[in-house]
Amino acid sequence: LLTSLFAAAQAAAAPAGAAAAASPAQGNGEPAPRRSQAGSGPDFVLCVGDDRSDEDMFTSLETMRANPRLMSSEVYACTVGQKPSRAPFYLNDPSDVLHLLARLVNISLPQS
Repeated sequence: LLTSLFAAAQAAAAPAGAAAAASPAQGNGEPAPRRSQAGSGPDFVLCVGDDRSDEDMFTSLETMRANPRLMSSEVYACTVGQKPSRAPFYLNDPSDVLHLLARLVNISLPQS
C-alpha cells in the first residue's frame, strides 16, 4: 500500500520549480483553508494523523472531496498504523511518514 501511495503522490506532485505551500492545522483536527494568490485551491493535499482526534479531519476531507467546488485538488489521507480509520491509506509508523515526506521533496535521508 505504501508503494502505491508513493506512486500516486509522485503522479500528483507539482512540476519541478513550482511553489508549494503548506497549511497549518486549525488545532481542531481540520486543515486551515489556504488559497494561492491566483484564488484557486492547492494542487495536492496530504493529511497524516495518528489518533482518534484526526478522524474528524479525515471525515472533513471526505466531505470536501465529495463536492468538487470545495476541493478540486488531489487529496491523500493517511493514518499512522494499521487500524480502522476514515483515511483510505496508512503508513506503518512515524519513520514511514518521514520517508514519504522526504520522497515527496526528493531528498535523501541519512542512514539511521
